[in-house]
Amino acid sequence: MDAARKELETATTLDPEYADAHFNLAVVLATMAPPDKVNARKFYRRALELGADKDSALEMLLKGPADGASASKPAAPSPESPSEQNSAPSPPAPPPGQRSEVNPSASPPGQGSAPTLPPKLQPLAREGKEQFERGNYRKAEKIYRKILKAAPNNAYALSNLGVTLFRAGKNQRAERIFKRAIAVAPEDGFSHCTLGIVYYQEGKYDQAVNELTKALAIDPKNATAHNYLGITASQKGWREAAEKELETATTLDPNYADGHFNLAVVLATMVPPDKENARKHYQRALELGSDKDSALEALLDPPGDAGASKPAAPLPAPPAEPGRAPTLPPELLPLAREGKEQFERGNYLEAEQIYRKILEKTPNNLYTLSNLGVVLFRAGKNKLAEESFKKAIVVAPEDGFSHCTLGIVYYQDGKYDDAVNELTKALAINPKNATAHNYLGITASQKGWREAAEKELETAKALDPSYGDEPLWGPGVGDFFTPLERERLNLPYFP
Repeated sequence: MDAARKELETATTLDPEYADAHFNLAVVLATMAPPDKVNARKFYRRALELGADKDSALEMLLKGPADGASASKPAAPSPESPSEQNSAPSPPAPPPGQRSEVNPSASPPGQGSAPTLPPKLQPLAREGKEQFERGNYRKAEKIYRKILKAAPNNAYALSNLGVTLFRAGKNQRAERIFKRAIAVAPEDGFSHCTLGIVYYQEGKYDQAVNELTKALAIDPKNATAHNYLGITASQKGWREAAEKELETATTLDPNYADGHFNLAVVLATMVPPDKENARKHYQRALELGSDKDSALEALLDPPGDAGASKPAAPLPAPPAEPGRAPTLPPELLPLAREGKEQFERGNYLEAEQIYRKILEKTPNNLYTLSNLGVVLFRAGKNKLAEESFKKAIVVAPEDGFSHCTLGIVYYQDGKYDDAVNELTKALAINPKNATAHNYLGITASQKGWREAAEKELETAKALDPSYGDEPLWGPGVGDFFTPLERERLNLPYFP
């Protein structure tokens, strides 16, 4: 308790305009035993002044009894699509989309009856959908929460808020919202299916199987649920079940590109492999718009050993000047700018493809590895993001950015000890990294180290007066490097 409080107080002292740090400190103070509600209210009010959203759970703690707990509120990078992976045995999957406020597109309650929304709220719902489609997930979240204030148990608003939170990387909150939606409408196949997708991305395969099976009990013709059940079965080693589910998905929707691709992966990695049918489904996936996959093609037409995978390129020595921003060869700058442009549009799959293309020409470029890691994280591919940041750290052990962002990945995955390790390394490299202080503070809070959490958040808050300006990584994210920190780096990661 005392340690958490100390860390969060340090964070807010370092950056007086750090809204999230104030909010997190208020949470810590409100959940101490006994709670310090006077100071908790002070920091909560300051967080609201700095642009934080109202939080009913925290307000209830401040008004009501002292016991209880509230989740910390970091702003976080976001996922979009669990699409292609570099190693063929892990098939891709499309992202869940939003349902329309009038004509929902996937397994609504009662096998076809759409969750209704009061007519007066439909213009607000359309605005939420519009913000979502632009990639403005934080704005979309605010709109759906506003709808829920007027219609607290509306299945449409709950499920779309769940999708928005998932796309914003707030998986645990998305999980809670979908559970609430299911409590409101137990026969809502859309919520069961999308909760299954959340579980799949988090590696909770048993829970994913459970929810996807429920979705299919409600709507046996839900191709998306069959696809995800197939790739979940593949992850659990149930190859026959995976093949059956993916064949069902592609039969139900012959134009389902990801279904064909996933089925090709499963067929190509069976023992023995069914390469003829794998090639057929891979070719169909390409015709439907899927991108070529070198790892799968190597399995289908190997140069030598049929099971050989492409070895990783050897790693160079770390850069001579630790701490300086990584450089990129001039001839690759136009491609990098294109990657940035796709990223800022929310086209994470396209951005990933561009960064992988750059890495084909400069396999161990720190700039590209770190940006690819962020893109993968935003796309919800946490395991792949982790691998990319780990490789970046091997290339440049003193790169504080990669240590910090890997720590954020670990935090979101609930790997708090690993998060503490990486964030501490980031601060050893740059003690004035407000982002690392903030995440170390909220991680300490999760571990029950209240003094440490409070100290870190106050430090973050005092460090950088510009914290909260236009973020480096696009709309809706205030937690990567601030303009002042980018100036210290001398060269931004995105050229």
